[in-house]
Amino acid sequence: MGRQLAFEETNRIDIRKLKKDCLLNEGFSYTLKWHCGGQETGSIHYDCLATGLSLRYRVRSGDAWLPKQQTVSFAHTQCHFGGTRKWLVCPQCERRTTAVTFAFGAFKCRKCHVLPYFSQQESTIDRLIRKKHKIGKKIFEDYDGFGWQKKKWLHWSTFRHLSEVYIRLDQIIDRFIWQNLES
Repeated sequence: MGRQLAFEETNRIDIRKLKKDCLLNEGFSYTLKWHCGGQETGSIHYDCLATGLSLRYRVRSGDAWLPKQQTVSFAHTQCHFGGTRKWLVCPQCERRTTAVTFAFGAFKCRKCHVLPYFSQQESTIDRLIRKKHKIGKKIFEDYDGFGWQKKKWLHWSTFRHLSEVYIRLDQIIDRFIWQNLES
């Protein structure tokens, strides 16, 4: 049995990325494109209105493409030190969210699509390996799964501490693999 589709594997509209790229100005139109392996897998045109995003996209139905239109509203909350934060409102459950994801023919929040995060589906060994690689990228120069050279400007005390954690994780992973091979 295969694992369930994860949130990170879907095409989504993330308001944080749109804000960072200055694509949330009222009256602004833009086309978002998604790629996989260098090939375009989807695109969506949106118009930014004062009240939300007007989305126009196509959905495959057999061999034909059906045009779809959907509106995702904005919500605003006050920030502690002034200003407001803009959110997307899920078209189905009307919860505030940072991202709406496209799955099963419509844009909705992760909870409405019942999509887990990738990390929620990881096994113990996968989680340990991911943690080891995260530390390796932080402390080793040109990390590609193995490391030996300290990153420039990294304090020696930090390097020594994280190297010990890295080595301990490596030992735990090896022990875990050997135990599973023996049984």
